[in-house]
Amino acid sequence: MSGLTRQDLNILKHYAEVGRNRELYWNYLAHLPGNDGYGLLALGVVRNDNMPGKVANTYAQQHGGRALTEREWEAFGQQLIQEDYKRRQIQFEKNDNPQSALNLPVWDVQRAHDITFDLYRLDPNAWTPRQLLEAARRQDGEQAAERIWSNMLDNSALGLHRANST
Repeated sequence: MSGLTRQDLNILKHYAEVGRNRELYWNYLAHLPGNDGYGLLALGVVRNDNMPGKVANTYAQQHGGRALTEREWEAFGQQLIQEDYKRRQIQFEKNDNPQSALNLPVWDVQRAHDITFDLYRLDPNAWTPRQLLEAARRQDGEQAAERIWSNMLDNSALGLHRANST
């Protein structure tokens, strides 16, 4: 069975709490076998080096409800990896679920973002997929939100199969 190991969790803890290094945190997750692609997506946001990352950063800055300095955005990102780590630790230790610790349920990912946006007094809807996920939940429940999240993270074939079906 794939999933996070105790060693993986310790490494992530170091990046999140000691080093507070967003790039190493997300890069580590992005390279673990069986990962769902969230680490790679988040890494693009940190580096601001691809279209999804640039869109997410621009959207958050324009729709957050207040302007943050570059230092505040860095602190925001550090807080986000701490919130993310807490949820992975809960899945691993309390829920005894290494697979969900590796690939967090979308509710956990959203909760980490909601808490962080709240701490920085930003509109939580400035997290790019939030409104779509909430609409899916209202319409068809949590499984619908999970399907949307999974599709968003699917980087196979550069998303060409998704483009083909639209």
